[in-house]
Amino acid sequence: MISRNSENMGVLAERKLKTYHVLPTSIIATALFLLNGWVLYHVLKLGNVSIIDENNLVENLQVICYSFSAVILLIHALKLSNLHRWLNLFFGVTCLSFVLRELDVEELDVPDLFIFIGSGKGRNIMFVLAFTALFFVFLRNYRYVLASLKKLTRSPVVQICLLGCFLLMLGAVGDENDMKLLEEVSEMNGAILIALSAFTFVAKPRLLMDYINAPKSAKN
Repeated sequence: MISRNSENMGVLAERKLKTYHVLPTSIIATALFLLNGWVLYHVLKLGNVSIIDENNLVENLQVICYSFSAVILLIHALKLSNLHRWLNLFFGVTCLSFVLRELDVEELDVPDLFIFIGSGKGRNIMFVLAFTALFFVFLRNYRYVLASLKKLTRSPVVQICLLGCFLLMLGAVGDENDMKLLEEVSEMNGAILIALSAFTFVAKPRLLMDYINAPKSAKN
């Protein structure tokens, strides 16, 4: 009797776990479908191409997604240590670089110092220094992560992020071929997925950390 009850509880727990994952996925997929449908309807049916112009609705949505990701990751990093902190810093700085790539800082009413840091050579120098420091720390302390690359591809956080990166590359293809709609819609969806990946990592860090085989001497 006890054995059967245990088996039944295990089955119910597994079903609840599947429902927990499927329900948010369905909601997110539906929201993305509606958003893409709305954009395509306005551009293709109504001829309102202005929403995919520079500094307009679609591009501003990308900036919001990357800004959200950068803020939650960098703030969360302050509470952490070791590899967990490094991962938050790396992804946070990467998202910040995307923000400054999309945001035309030189057109904003801000001091010249912020324009220098946020655009052109100043921006490039800042991120070269930041990523150099991050990779130095990684190679010095966390090289063991490289042995888990294959296992990491099964992480939901990594899978969502990789899908977002694929869409960004598709957007680059659209940019190279003067396909404005493909470029902006792909980049919009990529930004949303990257933001979702960042939020998932902050909310459920085990969905990434559990896929890293750390040596006993290392601390996540």
